[in-house]
Amino acid sequence: LCCCVIVKTQNVFSYFTNYNKETPPIYYSDDIDLLENNDAIESHYITDRLLPGNHFYIKDHTLWGLGQNQYWQLGIEKEIDRNNLSTCYTTPVKIAENVIHVDASCNGNFMIFLTTDHKLYGLGANTEGVLLQPVQEFEQNNYHKNITGTPVLLMENVLFASAGRESISALTESGDVWWWGKFQSTSATNKISKMQSTSPKLMISNARYTVCGIDFAAAIDQNNNLWTWGNNVFGQCGITPSVDYISDAIKVQEQINMVWPESLTSKQNTKAVHPPYDTNPYESIIYPYTLFIQKENGDYFAC
Repeated sequence: LCCCVIVKTQNVFSYFTNYNKETPPIYYSDDIDLLENNDAIESHYITDRLLPGNHFYIKDHTLWGLGQNQYWQLGIEKEIDRNNLSTCYTTPVKIAENVIHVDASCNGNFMIFLTTDHKLYGLGANTEGVLLQPVQEFEQNNYHKNITGTPVLLMENVLFASAGRESISALTESGDVWWWGKFQSTSATNKISKMQSTSPKLMISNARYTVCGIDFAAAIDQNNNLWTWGNNVFGQCGITPSVDYISDAIKVQEQINMVWPESLTSKQNTKAVHPPYDTNPYESIIYPYTLFIQKENGDYFAC
């Protein structure tokens, strides 16, 4: 991880590295105070998820959705909506009750939600197995052919879950972190490859947190060790690149407080906000192939 000294100002982290640079890089955050208030897992629950094509939100434990329904991600199973980008529901649609947390892929292909009895559900496009449905032939180029508007039970006894672009990472009540789906990037050192699992794969045990980024994921165990896996072409997993994809979680740091992939946000994955939804311009800024961490002593690092 890059060694640096941080100056914290209003909504700004300035990273002064030991590299010879005339202008040090600046990373923006939505809210520094909220960023550091993350002791309880409940503080990471997302209750308002904005996407370019959809808006999912929880009110009084009821999950509502607005926007597009080309993958039936609003829970409306209409054939006329399938693969139809012109369809837009402007009146809130009730999706589920007894919901405490919602997340969605950054491209809007699928969404997930967690209920009060800690069951994790998903709906939308299967994206080659992310909803744990049988993968259909030629699905990679035709996601609209394998979709569901009926919530699918993905896992029980879940404390927290995070959606990547085509994958999911989930933390269970027993402290196990499971990952499934696909990591695939257009950047590679050898050839274009991928990391994929069509069923939940145990990444680490004795964990207290996990988060899934666009092309890589991370978890923190009860001893505050940081574990990462996925795309590491640019060293974003915290180790010197040697292979394009890290298939098994590897410990890369100790004495960790919190971790963020691609964006310093107080609510993981709320970064894909675009006009006209923007209320804070910093919330929509992402830093691809970048991992941020906060150490136990409060210092921030990036790689």
